[in-house]
Amino acid sequence: MINLPRGIWPITFHTTCWFAVFVLAPASAQDHNPNENPVRASIADDTVWVGEPTTLEIKLYSPGPFSGVPSFDFPEVSKTYILKTARPTVSNEKVGEDEWFTQRYQFKVIVGQAGETIIPAFKVLFEGKRSFVADSEPMSGSTPQLRLTCKNPSGIKDNVSFFGASEFTVEQSWLPKTDGPLLLKAGEIFQRTVTRRAVGSTAMSFPELPQLEIDGVRIYRAAPIIEDKFDQGKLSSLRIDEVKYQFEKGGSYELPTNEFFWWDYVNEKLVRNATEGAKVEVSSLPSQVSASEPNESAANPSTIAYWILMTAIAVLFTIYFGSRMLARWKNYWQLPNIITASELIHHCRDNNARGAYRAALSWVRMSEIPRNQLESMPAAIPFFEEMKTLATICYGDSQAIGTWNGSTMATAFRQLETETKRLNLTSGTNGPLPPLNPTSQFIRN
Repeated sequence: MINLPRGIWPITFHTTCWFAVFVLAPASAQDHNPNENPVRASIADDTVWVGEPTTLEIKLYSPGPFSGVPSFDFPEVSKTYILKTARPTVSNEKVGEDEWFTQRYQFKVIVGQAGETIIPAFKVLFEGKRSFVADSEPMSGSTPQLRLTCKNPSGIKDNVSFFGASEFTVEQSWLPKTDGPLLLKAGEIFQRTVTRRAVGSTAMSFPELPQLEIDGVRIYRAAPIIEDKFDQGKLSSLRIDEVKYQFEKGGSYELPTNEFFWWDYVNEKLVRNATEGAKVEVSSLPSQVSASEPNESAANPSTIAYWILMTAIAVLFTIYFGSRMLARWKNYWQLPNIITASELIHHCRDNNARGAYRAALSWVRMSEIPRNQLESMPAAIPFFEEMKTLATICYGDSQAIGTWNGSTMATAFRQLETETKRLNLTSGTNGPLPPLNPTSQFIRN
């Protein structure tokens, strides 16, 4: 050890510290010039587990007070979710000789795949003032390219689908409720509801329930309820899936167990949660054979006078009531729901996905039957399933718009329209089945 003269060591130590802070520290506030780019961004942790959230901080600079709400043009990155955590923090910061107003936004970034993830530079648009008395004006800047490395837990097989979380629970319920084998009749419905909750993860990273194909069983999936929320900086998520099984014929059926694998990145271990399957015994409906004897034909009159009288009555009936019937017929075809139904069939023939989806929504709103009763009809299941497909195509997978075939939607709508007309004629009596697709809302913060 070198013995320095008294008084030299403190000077040397403090000189080294200040040199490290101002000269060696990268991406510090002293290196950023808000005059050139009023946007600054950084990621808290450059290496995390797959599914583990890390913080993305974006700071905006303005010479005067801010106005309005900024717009972040986030890029689309595969299996990467960016969630806003809370309201911005407003403060002042001195850079060089200039004093700046700042807004600091924090987002959670969750990546669902291993390896290096690159978030390309993106623009941020906002409004600010040049001084306290100046008018608001548009301002913009760009973030730098951001990099994040995600580690995959060792020992996990490639065919195992998992997500990351600090806590995870799953619950399941059946309707009708059952503790053992369930007895149903052919045509009846069995509903399965799976509720998943997690802390430190987004519900968007939860895998879909397995797609099943069971002979003799029709399977219908409602749109999932998805919710992400922050409470005092703590991210919690919720996903509810409803699956309905309609048994078309008698027999013994077994609905499989659902398995969910998740990586506990706090304790660094892989956890398996499962929901049990169910056994269902379905009895066939008794054959209904109509054996009614044909009625004997009424005696045909043979006199010419009878036929003359019948013809005269028919002519008078046509003259008297024909004009009224014609007017009612014209008014019927001018009803909004009839016009909308015609437009829906027309768009289906032209394979126009957007037009068909708009017409289908309008027809449901104009229907005289309440929506909850409409959704409970067996004939409505294919129609609403096709509406979900159309919604995904129109507002999600835009590349599939050009390949959509409207024949399935047209067939489903004709069946539903026939059933609704029958219900209207019978004063709106409800069908024997419970609601197939209760109204649900897609929630996403």
